[in-house]
Amino acid sequence: MLRQYTYILGIGCLLLLSSCSLTTSKSRPTKLTLNGKLPGNKQANVIHVSYRTESGRLNVASRGKADSLPDLTDSKLYLLYPHPQGRPGWALATLLIVPPKKESNWLDRWREDDASDKPEEPLDRRVLDIPARDVRAIVDRLRKDNFFHRSSPLVIESHVGVQLNDAGFAKNFGAVPVLDSLILKVYRESHVGIATPGGPWTESRTALRRLPPTNQWMTIKH
Repeated sequence: MLRQYTYILGIGCLLLLSSCSLTTSKSRPTKLTLNGKLPGNKQANVIHVSYRTESGRLNVASRGKADSLPDLTDSKLYLLYPHPQGRPGWALATLLIVPPKKESNWLDRWREDDASDKPEEPLDRRVLDIPARDVRAIVDRLRKDNFFHRSSPLVIESHVGVQLNDAGFAKNFGAVPVLDSLILKVYRESHVGIATPGGPWTESRTALRRLPPTNQWMTIKH
């Protein structure tokens, strides 16, 4: 009888370890090198970029034009390559205008009903096709600005995320002028109310450094 219990206990331990191993392997995204390149310097066939910043900051630079972004909101820009509609040489830029992000305290972050986990309802949604080369140029610009180094800037003005194939990296960051300009371009050259594929986007609660699996931070809920 003791031998039988020992055998059953051993099988249970093996199943538990196997389950933990599978869970761990699924929860770890592929790592990017410090220069933000894939292992072996492979060319990325899939590029996703996310960028969130305060709309009011961009309005200061736009000099009060009539088509300025709504005040007291955040602008969330998402770049998708390849284009979801299969347009060769093009990427899709999606801009969501959302209420400003609420800063939660340490207690809120441990509550199961934390509002930061719930998808935000966008106040405005706009899309614009952009050349695929522009998306690659943005990733190159982030490399030059040391975005992929695991460090925090002195002045935080945005949250940036980059996915190259199945590898992801995101953190709080400073302003990225090329992305600021692209937000204004999408807002002014697109049309109000154009439906994005699926929408709305979700965003990671992890504001700094390493991300959870990419399907938790840069996917669209259908």
